[in-house]
Amino acid sequence: MRYPDYKYVSTVEGGVNQLRTVVLIDDIKEPSNPNECFTSWCRYDQDYYDNWQGNGNSVAGFNGPIYADYLPIDIDNQDIEQAQQTCRDFLGHLRYTLDVPINYLRAFFSGSKGFSVEIPIAFFGDIYPSAQLPDTFKEIVKSFGFGDFDLKIYHHNPLWRRPNTINEKSGLYKIPLSTSDIMNLDIQEIKNMASKPVSLNGMYDFDECFPVDSLVELWNENVQTSSPVSVKKQSDTDLNYKGVQEGQRNNTAFKIVLDLRAKGYKINEVKGYIRDVWNPLNEPPEPDVRSLLRTVESAYRYTITDHQPHKLIQHFRYDPYYNSWDNDQKAIYVDIISRMNEYEKLVWQKYKCGPNQLIYSYRTLAERNNVSEKKVRTFIKHLEQLGRITNEILKNKGRIECSRLTFFGFDWTH
Repeated sequence: MRYPDYKYVSTVEGGVNQLRTVVLIDDIKEPSNPNECFTSWCRYDQDYYDNWQGNGNSVAGFNGPIYADYLPIDIDNQDIEQAQQTCRDFLGHLRYTLDVPINYLRAFFSGSKGFSVEIPIAFFGDIYPSAQLPDTFKEIVKSFGFGDFDLKIYHHNPLWRRPNTINEKSGLYKIPLSTSDIMNLDIQEIKNMASKPVSLNGMYDFDECFPVDSLVELWNENVQTSSPVSVKKQSDTDLNYKGVQEGQRNNTAFKIVLDLRAKGYKINEVKGYIRDVWNPLNEPPEPDVRSLLRTVESAYRYTITDHQPHKLIQHFRYDPYYNSWDNDQKAIYVDIISRMNEYEKLVWQKYKCGPNQLIYSYRTLAERNNVSEKKVRTFIKHLEQLGRITNEILKNKGRIECSRLTFFGFDWTH
């Protein structure tokens, strides 16, 4: 379970107006009466539990950080057939437009007039607990552009109907459905299935999911952040970073993020600062803001500042990603590390290459390692997804000439 400190959920049985209970997620049991049972779609840390206890067993007023294992989508329409069609269209949009592996999703019939879909949060990248998580979820769901989506569920105290419990409006159960069920069964067939509980076996474990490029981009485009100045009362000198020129932006951003992280700033605070305050100071500003946000994520994920030989050996010996790659991928990775720049220089008398950077082409990297250019391109993209690198295409008179890679696994300048 990601972020095990976020181990509490709120639950209610007998209807949404009943008094809620806050329990450890591992302590949730099958309800004695399966009628109108709900739990929160998010998880909470100890602060939520303490707030509940200190507030007369009320969850009202909490607005702190939360975490969720999935993005919940609630599809409601008085015309149940229209709700099903919206669900079909949405699954098609995910599969064919966004290239999402929809077999990893969880889908349900609500038992009444709607359907729900749960998208693993891991599909959106390495997402951290945040007080802004409900707002980000809401913006992402709005960006999908489907009119039957219920946007009122995105707040700090949501309730989500539990599977295999009864919807009192119809007497039917909320049941899991495969994507094939949604696409091929008619409403009456689904209602017949919902007359009794349906096994939950066969659902994918969300912890086994990995980022999907299109959804990572969607997250970065819609992530809601708060200003670090308003959240942390630091001195002005904490945020007095100057802009830099093209070719230095991602590398400088990485060092700024490490500095702010050491001063206690949270990742979403730093994302807001880098995007809204620091980047406009650059000459010119980085147009691909998502690359800067990935740089922030990389700095929070990897903090290796000692490149002594034994540290490098430990990296290769224990790094889970490196040890999962095939021999060709390992060779490319070692090639990149061994050729990384330690000081700023001018390559081919025109391209700046700073510390932790490498000027390269797919062709030369492929030739050096006796692999295809396609394999190099695929692996470079994989490293970007992991947050190990950013990759900047360099053009000469409008023609792609080479790429500038910035590496975040180690800081070679220390």
